[in-house]
Amino acid sequence: MTQEQRTPLEIFAFNYIWKSGVPSKVSALSWQLLLDRIPTRDNLWRRAVIRDDDAVCPLCVGEVETARHLFLHCCVSAEIWYAVIRWLGVTVALPANVLMSYGMLVGCGNNKKRKKGLSIIWLAYVWAIWKARNNRVFNNSEVEVGAVLEDIQRFSWKWYLNTISFGPCLLYEWVWNPWECMQR
Repeated sequence: MTQEQRTPLEIFAFNYIWKSGVPSKVSALSWQLLLDRIPTRDNLWRRAVIRDDDAVCPLCVGEVETARHLFLHCCVSAEIWYAVIRWLGVTVALPANVLMSYGMLVGCGNNKKRKKGLSIIWLAYVWAIWKARNNRVFNNSEVEVGAVLEDIQRFSWKWYLNTISFGPCLLYEWVWNPWECMQR
């Protein structure tokens, strides 16, 4: 897809992801996610890497694991999404696709600092779900919503601190009120 074929939201998301200050592996995963190029079980099945009966989501074991399902519509991921939304104190519905989830969350920011902070939180959401999914697949670990939310809070706090030049925010402040930290 060329630059001219992308929507304004896609251009905005791709630019923000690469300039967000998060580790490059997180930006790369998120970029691949938006392009539907991550190795979900559906993508692996389409490439004949796994059998079709192995394409089930490891988190809910209820549907085929597509990128949209894994990051939004899986009952476990949806619970995590709503936990993040409650933590932030915003009202955002469960979006139809992954790009919309980015746009809706970042759109809650009313200035550049907050948009950057919300972008980092979305990237932490993607990273934490991917890590939880892989931990489930490779270590057969249970996915606990509270633990994944704590990972999102911790990752986003560390990455956000890398982007600010003054006014550090302690982890408990970030967990208590990320909006205040994003104003510093």
